Amino acid sequence: MLAHAREVDVIHAHGLNAALIAKVLGKIFKKRTVASMHANYGLAGRKLMAVVVSWVMSSINAILTLPDESKQDLLSSGIPEWKIRTYNHWVDQQSFHPGDRALCKTQLGITAKFVVLFVGRFIQRKGVRVLLDAANSMASEDISFVFVGDGPLEDEIRRASSCRNNIVVLSNIPEPKLVMCYNAADVFIIPSLYDEPYGRVVLEALSCGTPVIASRRGNLPQIVPDSVGFLLEPEAKTIAQRIIDLSGNPQKLPARETCRKYAEDRFGLKNAQALVETYDEIFLR
Repeated sequence: MLAHAREVDVIHAHGLNAALIAKVLGKIFKKRTVASMHANYGLAGRKLMAVVVSWVMSSINAILTLPDESKQDLLSSGIPEWKIRTYNHWVDQQSFHPGDRALCKTQLGITAKFVVLFVGRFIQRKGVRVLLDAANSMASEDISFVFVGDGPLEDEIRRASSCRNNIVVLSNIPEPKLVMCYNAADVFIIPSLYDEPYGRVVLEALSCGTPVIASRRGNLPQIVPDSVGFLLEPEAKTIAQRIIDLSGNPQKLPARETCRKYAEDRFGLKNAQALVETYDEIFLR
């Protein structure tokens, strides 16, 4: 900001910590500020935290948050409703689009008839170990679990992969290959153990036409209706049972065309308009 203050019109912060920094910088440099909030803090039951959030947001010009639960969470801290605007995330649906599943499997070297895909950080709260336990409990090599990402649990997953043919680990892959992974999968899974704010990977999977299995946590139930996926408790036994059922009865899976249409209707570039409108409004005040 010291070097480029004249070039900056708006400071847009993402998350509570960044909003605090934006609050300070906005005061010092006399700039308009916007904060995007991506988490539910349970403010209705945390009075001290609610006071902190309300104070941080008091001088922020506009707040962008996800619909329903996230908005209500902020309102419970005393933030006036006129300051809050809701929006949905989006992905580049020209990049994330349906492809030939059989061809993508071949290109990735996957021979299993049924592919379960995980994309994300290899950490405990993402449900990685629960999913790994589910994979270890299944003897069939007709079902393959593909883990894409990196993180502290990568060595553990790779050890399991070295012992079992049904576990595949892919790290540091470029976006085109990630799109290939989504298209190779029969189902995508996000078994988060915590209140997942949104799950961008869900949007990417659905944009590729791949149905989703999601845990009943955070905002996931809002973006994974029955028409495009399944909700469950993130437990190894429950996950294993669902995957075995779907692999044996693929007709239960939502159609790829249905998933793609759902994503096009809800997670396209038009969602960026909420940001444009917010910038316009704070300069018109």
